[in-house]
Amino acid sequence: MEVRVLQLEKEHTVYIARICSWFYHWWGEQEGFSMDKMEAYVLHSLCEDRIPQTYILLADEELVGVYQLSVMDLDVRPDIYPWLINVYIDKPYRGKGYLNLLMQSAKENCRRLGIKEIFLYTTHEGLYEKYGLRFKEEFDTFIEGNEIQRLYSWNIKN
Repeated sequence: MEVRVLQLEKEHTVYIARICSWFYHWWGEQEGFSMDKMEAYVLHSLCEDRIPQTYILLADEELVGVYQLSVMDLDVRPDIYPWLINVYIDKPYRGKGYLNLLMQSAKENCRRLGIKEIFLYTTHEGLYEKYGLRFKEEFDTFIEGNEIQRLYSWNIKN
């Protein structure tokens, strides 16, 4: 099986539609995104030499997962940037080690882009610590249904 992570480009239309669907059902609908707005969100995260960027994980050309590097993720925390966001593994592929590949790729791409520290927020506890992220605090996102989340930082060493 060939497994690889690559930077998403506009030509990857079949993957873009699937990612939009994942994001929409995961958080977009709850936050008032339409599918058109979700597509614009993803398409505008495809910068070549700077963030925002989107990366996909393929297993035998099947889309398995995604993550993004972004300047902004939360309106209530404009003091924190850049962000590792939308780290997602499709449900049938969870528990198979694919997250490790995404996190290795994220670290490599942060280094390539000169990012020395990146932030992530999540409800998961004990997951991202395995990859070297440090828990900073719990905070209120003001997102209905997911108000209190955990903030992490990740020092990217050269």
